[in-house]
Amino acid sequence: MSSITEPAAEIPAGRPRGRMTRDARRAQLLELATELIIERGVDGFSTNELARRAGISNPLLFHYFPTRGDIVLEVVSATIEDLVEQVRPNPELSPIDQLKEGLSRYVAYVERTRNGYLSLVRGAAAADADLRAVVDSSRTRIAGYFVDSLTAAGIEVDAAMSLLVRGAVAFVEEIALHWVSSPQLDREDLVQLLRDSLLRSLPFSAEQLEALTTA
Repeated sequence: MSSITEPAAEIPAGRPRGRMTRDARRAQLLELATELIIERGVDGFSTNELARRAGISNPLLFHYFPTRGDIVLEVVSATIEDLVEQVRPNPELSPIDQLKEGLSRYVAYVERTRNGYLSLVRGAAAADADLRAVVDSSRTRIAGYFVDSLTAAGIEVDAAMSLLVRGAVAFVEEIALHWVSSPQLDREDLVQLLRDSLLRSLPFSAEQLEALTTA
């Protein structure tokens, strides 16, 4: 499935692609749709232009996808899944090392895909309720990774802590996106700053912080 880290090979627009299997054509259309959304944003995405680049008719395009919204939803869902997998924690690390590694991977992902991430994820979140739900699910899943790490360290995660962790994910997202637009810190310095800020913002006791380093 398409994602913003896997751009399709460039093929002249309107050039016939030959006979393809349904699955191959569908995958190709998703790759091209990803490129278009990166270039023009969700609002500027045109099925006419997608069909033109694929060398097929607009009616044939809708043989593979029922609506324009279905295309956008699949592209954004693939991007979100890619991001969530990128930051999946290594269970062999301590919780605090999982946090730092996850932050490092997240920042590297946003840096590597800065234009695509902004167009697909932030643009999609503002465009449609279904797309917002997909983007929001990524934040919930990433927060869940940290909650699981805390639980494994023997730290009780109550409703208040859950809310704070969820807010921390939004905080990291906003800071990272601002940083790629104006990188005034080195990446490692940014990761360390985010790590320290999160640990200070969450109500850990000295004993709990110790548990995070040794669990």
